[in-house]
Amino acid sequence: MLFEDYVATRPRCHPKPLQSIVKKDFLSLSIEDQFSGLFHMMTRLVKPEHPEFAKTKNWMQQGWTIDMWMQLYWIPDDHLFVHTVLLCLDNTDRMQAVWRRVELHKDFLEKLLDVCENIPKYLPRMHQFFKTFMADSVDRFTLVEGILTDRERHFTILMSSPRFVSGFEFFLGIVNKIEWIKRELTQDMAVSLMNSVSHRLSDKRDRAKVFKIMSAIMQAQPRLQMPKETFLKITNALSMVESEYEIKMATCLVYFLCKQIQQLEGILESIYDKLLAQKHADFPTMIAIYVLVNEPKKIQQLMSQQMGFQVFLSSESFLVMQELFSKNFTLETMVESTQKLLQSDTQIETSGLSISLVYQLFVLDVFRKSHIKAIGYMNLVYNKTRQCHPQLTDLVQHFCNYSIEFPNEFISPDTIRKKLRTVDHSSVMYVYHTLAHRKTALQKKQPTYDTLLVQSFPVPKIMECAERVFGGPLYIQLAAMLVEELPEYFQPRTYLGLKSQQESEIHVYRHILRKANVDPLSEGHVMRVFQSNDLQTQLAVIQWHMGQKHEHMSLKTMIPIIPYLQTQVQREYRHLWMQMYSQMPRQVVLETIQAIYIGYPDKIIHAPQILFDAFVRFDTLDMFLIFLQILEFSSFSHDHEMKRSAFLSEKHQMTAVLEYDCSIVLLCLQKLKDPQLKKPIYLFVHSMFIQRQDLIKQVHAVGYDLHLVQEMVEHVPSLHVLISRIPDLLKESKCNAFHMHLACHLVKKYPLKKTHHIANEFIIPMYRHHFSQLPDWRDSLPALVVLSEAFEDLVPAIQKLLEYIHDQIQVKAVHDQLLTVMDKIIR
Repeated sequence: MLFEDYVATRPRCHPKPLQSIVKKDFLSLSIEDQFSGLFHMMTRLVKPEHPEFAKTKNWMQQGWTIDMWMQLYWIPDDHLFVHTVLLCLDNTDRMQAVWRRVELHKDFLEKLLDVCENIPKYLPRMHQFFKTFMADSVDRFTLVEGILTDRERHFTILMSSPRFVSGFEFFLGIVNKIEWIKRELTQDMAVSLMNSVSHRLSDKRDRAKVFKIMSAIMQAQPRLQMPKETFLKITNALSMVESEYEIKMATCLVYFLCKQIQQLEGILESIYDKLLAQKHADFPTMIAIYVLVNEPKKIQQLMSQQMGFQVFLSSESFLVMQELFSKNFTLETMVESTQKLLQSDTQIETSGLSISLVYQLFVLDVFRKSHIKAIGYMNLVYNKTRQCHPQLTDLVQHFCNYSIEFPNEFISPDTIRKKLRTVDHSSVMYVYHTLAHRKTALQKKQPTYDTLLVQSFPVPKIMECAERVFGGPLYIQLAAMLVEELPEYFQPRTYLGLKSQQESEIHVYRHILRKANVDPLSEGHVMRVFQSNDLQTQLAVIQWHMGQKHEHMSLKTMIPIIPYLQTQVQREYRHLWMQMYSQMPRQVVLETIQAIYIGYPDKIIHAPQILFDAFVRFDTLDMFLIFLQILEFSSFSHDHEMKRSAFLSEKHQMTAVLEYDCSIVLLCLQKLKDPQLKKPIYLFVHSMFIQRQDLIKQVHAVGYDLHLVQEMVEHVPSLHVLISRIPDLLKESKCNAFHMHLACHLVKKYPLKKTHHIANEFIIPMYRHHFSQLPDWRDSLPALVVLSEAFEDLVPAIQKLLEYIHDQIQVKAVHDQLLTVMDKIIR
């Protein structure tokens, strides 16, 4: 039962006399008697003027056990709680003995601290209590240190303790709160703290932490003068650093202490020489370069980033460092040090500063000023970077701009081709560089890498490696540039229907090939197999290549056999062809054209009529699906070339692309006469239409075979976008037969309120107005039958239209046709 519960249930209680409460065996009383006595004491005896105040205070100090004190935790009133506790906590031997056990009750101390923070008048007494409490016990100091970890306003309690040497970890936890340190840390406290933490410099594990604490102290007290003994300990420790983090913290401390270290002749130069000679000297090297190029703000920004708090550097310290570097170092030596660092790294890590260092050399224009070639540095970066550093993409862009301005910094295409022989992290970097250079150079209309180099990239392997090794911004930007340069690799249809091989299946096919004495990588062997009638061996060759990862070898062997493929193996061959196409689409398409058509495949790839003539033998379903993939590649390739053309305006580019795609669609529609090819053609045309709605309008502005209209409307869903264009199409064509059939079939396919309005207000009136001006108007009459099937309420209006035509045209053959149409409508 809690104290507040007791008060709530017995608000009118009459506490027992004090004499019955003041007993040594207080806890032997019932819980109600304990609370009753506490309630009586707090409400009536805490006032100094009460006659029994002194007696009660003495009894609490001398007679209460620690468990009795813990009952105070449940006092609900903050004023009563803190006043009762602090009032009775005199520094007596008895109280010292009692409070030695309070470390077991952290919650009690935290409540005391919380209440005092809310009632500021008790803070001085509370501070005094904590000082007394932790005076002679390391354990109690540790307990208070833990309680005050997130309460820096009370940190002076710890600072005033003679045991503060044990507060090293605490100060390390709040070292980033530099503003508070500046406000609270006096010079005497700073000297004391520097002396105490300097003892930890001999411990290799704590050395970097000590450097960080000392840097924070020097930032708070920039004019601090340390005892000579402490100062010598620090300078000696600065010369012993090894790890990367130690070097960073040591460099920062050297900068803060440079004015004092300068007083010791030759020591500052010696310390910085040793820092620069370390394996992980990226940070001191970067600081040195910033000093040499007069960039104090960059130093301040870099040190703030490493220290974790805002650093403010004095101009005096910068002048001292300038004097040091002007005497002992040059910009050229620092750039050479950067190259040595890159060469010594087995790989460049995200957390390291090698990338940042080279990036800053470009930003500060150091390569231009020092006349040192940047290409060697970038080759090292490209070969050793295995993670996506935040500044990596920006660094590549800077180098691309620099190499465009200075052609002698241009990485040769042969170097890039060599890196692509085996795809790894360096291949990704060189591909990214090539694409970034092309993008920038083309915008500036400057020379760059040719298209053939880009088309030779093994895109799937590059993307897989980029995602696995780098990820992040580099992977995203690389993908965006590849989509722009090689869109054919990123079409979903490219990867549909790819078939994988099981190891057990591959073993069977190997056995068949060994039995037939056929080498599947020999062009001669494979050609002889496919010129024969041995279907089992032919199938084994195809399946064997599907299980391999050497697409370039399969390309040379398996493409030339296309003219000899028999129908029984064409389905499996199509899977193999799509597998090769997914890895290197351009090469596969060009080799396929070369196998079918004797000529220049890179020229006829953009000549649709020649393509259709050359592939006339692709009349089976599987081979025609290959042909459709070639047509899709042709469309994307032509679109890409037009957009890159420097001789055509944007308007002419769009017109050329539209006309080219329109010719592909119209040629495909001519193949609809073959029943087995209808479904893939419909899907192909639909995919072309959904990518470009203006292509739908262009194709239907030109028109195609009248007998195909109904099938197109039925099987190509994307044609529904033409509904809103019906009035314009009829007006532009003056209701010719093609557009009348298209309009009426669309109305029938989509019998909506909107199409009813179009039929009633546009189709019927416009045909009435224009029919006499059209030579093929009689071909449009069957379309009116279709229109009547869409909406029965339009039948009277259509009948009136036919009667009007009957009266206007006095020709018996016409009358007979009109009567036939009328009869169909009525039925």
